[in-house]
Amino acid sequence: MTNKKYANFYTDSKFKNINHNLVKVKDDNNYLFASGRYNTKILEEDLPQYFVKLYLGAKYEFVSIKNIKDIKYVPNYFTNHLFKDDILYISYDKPIIKNEEDNFYSNYEILLYGSAIVEFINFVKSNQTFNTKDIEVELQKKKEWFNENVKFI
Repeated sequence: MTNKKYANFYTDSKFKNINHNLVKVKDDNNYLFASGRYNTKILEEDLPQYFVKLYLGAKYEFVSIKNIKDIKYVPNYFTNHLFKDDILYISYDKPIIKNEEDNFYSNYEILLYGSAIVEFINFVKSNQTFNTKDIEVELQKKKEWFNENVKFI
């Protein structure tokens, strides 16, 4: 085992503004981008087992479950999608704080949305790196609300 320090997340591609157009860019050698923007010499298979692969925003992200300090789940009950508009905030060094004046959160490094929330929580739970019981209860409440309130034609 090496003592290599890893970023908290990597992406397989990044977006660049080229001639006022947002263009998806991948590395020719399939190297990952640390924190979604910095070039590395790391391939997907080089990542330790504590990274979970998630599909978000037209790219794959590899998110660490090691040394999580805090996680906050914010469900959206004003939608006709199950998890699409929900947010999961993740912090690796400080507790996440909610600003009561504007309901925004701070002190987080990563936010996830959609089905990636469930995938991430299941991976954390299976590796027992953070207590996810409260979040699992909230996810179940959201499923029950969705099944009771969202009717498809």
